[in-house]
Amino acid sequence: MIMTSYQKCKLYLREAAADLKEKYKDDYPLIRMCLNNELDQLSRNTNLSEREKELLTRYVCKLHPKTINLIK
Repeated sequence: MIMTSYQKCKLYLREAAADLKEKYKDDYPLIRMCLNNELDQLSRNTNLSEREKELLTRYVCKLHPKTINLIK
């Protein structure tokens, strides 16, 4: 099966999120910033439609670390 550019970007972002969460365990703002920067570079350097860019933006938000448990 041949992967589309969208699928490759999604896979790359998932792997990048895992690496960033391991490298910067407790620095949630830095992880979010790095993920958003990765998405920005991917959307500039690949031939994605506006719809695919929007879907990837939503996907990156799901990959952001959650901070709900920090507020107690």
